[in-house]
Amino acid sequence: MTHTEYHQDNNKPINDIFFKDHTADGKGWPKISIVTPSLNQGKYIEATIRSVLDQNYPNLEYIIIDGGSTDETLDIISRYQDKISVFVCEKDNGQSDAINKGFKKASGDIIGWLNSDDIYLPNTLFLIGTLFKKFPGSDWIVGSSIIMDSKLEKVKKFHYPKSRTCTWPEFICNKYYGISLSQPPSFWSSNLIRTIGSLDTNLHYSFDYDMYCNAAFHGYRPCCMDIPLAAIRHHPETKTSKGFLPFRKEQLMTVNKYIDRCPDKERYKLIWYRRYLMSRIIKLRIAGYARKYGILSSKKS
Repeated sequence: MTHTEYHQDNNKPINDIFFKDHTADGKGWPKISIVTPSLNQGKYIEATIRSVLDQNYPNLEYIIIDGGSTDETLDIISRYQDKISVFVCEKDNGQSDAINKGFKKASGDIIGWLNSDDIYLPNTLFLIGTLFKKFPGSDWIVGSSIIMDSKLEKVKKFHYPKSRTCTWPEFICNKYYGISLSQPPSFWSSNLIRTIGSLDTNLHYSFDYDMYCNAAFHGYRPCCMDIPLAAIRHHPETKTSKGFLPFRKEQLMTVNKYIDRCPDKERYKLIWYRRYLMSRIIKLRIAGYARKYGILSSKKS
């Protein structure tokens, strides 16, 4: 599947394929497994759960992995227990560990994860099921996202990268894709998930970027389309609201994993990107000290 087949400027094929199958009786739809990691997200998780269940996708496996919430999260989840396929509540080693647990329990042909403060837009799963069914060789499909505030009011659109051919070192260096890929509207084949293995549980901020790099290293590339599939909710409790320094540090850890595995003729690309990340880390640290001592008041990324 190529990028141009599903660009918003070429919308007719989407309508012809999607709406033709939308009213089907459910037979033949690929099984989609959605994993939601959760910990004390009572303010937001109900909207997340509803956005998945209200898709009314006929072959859905919904998995929620909770790390031992102490707020109203468990009460909210219990209201939907008859519609949730798998629910686990136990202490974990962070978000990436919870997602790994969910992936291991997932039995779908298509797998995605949706954080407990984000939501799917209407008809997302029908569209994804249609695309994977129409193009059975697809392994990684990514849509675009809408950025919303805590009240689910639209702030802006998360622009997507165009699908392009690139080497895996170029991918890691964010030359074409990299960290600009949005996670909530990302869906993978079960084959890709089995191939790349578990998420790195040593990472707590940029494990999605690390996963993308792992997939690229194994020969996978995303098919990107400019169709909003999910909404990312920005609120004071999000990790990104606390600054970008930990993200940059973990991105540097990922790059360091691959430098020695990189072909000699392309190693300079990763070396260059490592230097870039180190310079960003230094800049963020300086800015942090400046804000701490009142020299700088605005937050920069």
